[in-house]
Amino acid sequence: MTLSGRQIAMARLLEICKRSKLSDIDRASMFLEGAEDVRKGNRSNRTSSRAAQATGSKRKAAKLDKPMGW
Repeated sequence: MTLSGRQIAMARLLEICKRSKLSDIDRASMFLEGAEDVRKGNRSNRTSSRAAQATGSKRKAAKLDKPMGW
């Protein structure tokens, strides 16, 4: 049976947790929670950036399509 990358990482974490102090485990968990918040923020930033990019090109096209006045 082959293990996935996640399973290998979890096995390593469990093994090191057996030999770690509580403060080390607490710092590691806070780091992982912070990393999750960063990923959430990046995802929302990408979503809003894509939406702004899409509407920006529509606004630009609307300006270019206006008839010229004399």
